[in-house]
Amino acid sequence: MLMYGYPGLSLADLESTYNMHSRPWYATTRSLHVAATSTKQFRIISSPYFDPGLKAQVVTVSKAMLAPNALDTSKRYLSGKGRFIGVANVDIVLA
Repeated sequence: MLMYGYPGLSLADLESTYNMHSRPWYATTRSLHVAATSTKQFRIISSPYFDPGLKAQVVTVSKAMLAPNALDTSKRYLSGKGRFIGVANVDIVLA
């Protein structure tokens, strides 16, 4: 699991059982990409929820991160149909 923070974020406050792969923003982004039959790219905006790291209400904007597939000579990853390798996201704090 790879997770980057930002200034002011304390990861010490997260539960030791935290698993980003089970979070709705990650699971939804992954499932929409994997199930897609076209090169459509999805950008997901979550419903507001309480973020335990920020201790605030946030929405998450996320997008699948793609990598080339060795068998894909047409470079579809450039247009949305590459090998899924993770999710890039940003949390927006609701005032």
